[in-house]
Amino acid sequence: MEMDVKTWSPQNTRWLAVSVIVIILDQLTKFMVRKKLLLFVPFKVFSWLNFTLSFNSGAAFSFLNSQPGWARWTLITIAILIIGYLLIWILQAEPYKKWLIFALTLILGGAVSNLIDRFWSGYVTDFISFHINNWYFATFNVADSAISIGAAILVFLLLFRRD
Repeated sequence: MEMDVKTWSPQNTRWLAVSVIVIILDQLTKFMVRKKLLLFVPFKVFSWLNFTLSFNSGAAFSFLNSQPGWARWTLITIAILIIGYLLIWILQAEPYKKWLIFALTLILGGAVSNLIDRFWSGYVTDFISFHINNWYFATFNVADSAISIGAAILVFLLLFRRD
């Protein structure tokens, strides 16, 4: 994608509010769980859902979690590059591609919020823990949810939309 300022769609900037909402919700929920929950002590919400405070210094599914400081700065650099690319993509997208822009702003908000955590703390705060009996899915947060939903929308658009 060529960076040509003339092709930017100023009306797409209003979609950045979606990213801001994701960032606020994610940071607020992380703040609350850090204040109210004890590390690794589950708080039962439903029979299949706990809130369990944990910290992930790695990437998704704790990839690189046990690596030294280089992993933190590598992940921060990658996140900054992805955020820049997403901003350009959002601003250059045709305004009628609302689902595309919505998906990208979800991903952007999640990426920025997790970047905030990683930059200031060296780790991302996770707390949402789904489970079925003794099988537990990876613990995640609101930002991860926004990224996943945005990615699912992108896959759907790629597979089923012609435009």
